[in-house]
Amino acid sequence: NPDRADALSRVLWQPDIASAVQTIVERTGKQPYVVTTDARIYPNTVSYSFMRKQLQEGDRPVLLLFGTGFGIEAETMAKFDYILEPVYGPCDYNHLCVRSAAAIILDRLAGEAWWEKN
Repeated sequence: NPDRADALSRVLWQPDIASAVQTIVERTGKQPYVVTTDARIYPNTVSYSFMRKQLQEGDRPVLLLFGTGFGIEAETMAKFDYILEPVYGPCDYNHLCVRSAAAIILDRLAGEAWWEKN
């Protein structure tokens, strides 16, 4: 949604997650889903297709967070609405640098739906 993307592109750096959420609420009038990533599965882990559908058809903004190599504290993870499933490859190793993971995840969430083409 171009209007949603434009509104969120104007959000500036925030000192913490709560401030980022508040800024999104102020700018959009809606509570965002807070979503993060991890190499592990959690009770609130969702698929990329689920979150892609929320982005395309949902009426709430999404705040997508990426952690560092050490991840985000478990206590903080428990507060998030959703955690995206790990990025799996051809083997059991599923830890990527944040830049690589972010590129893959953003493509899965907002990139071309190449699998729907003939």
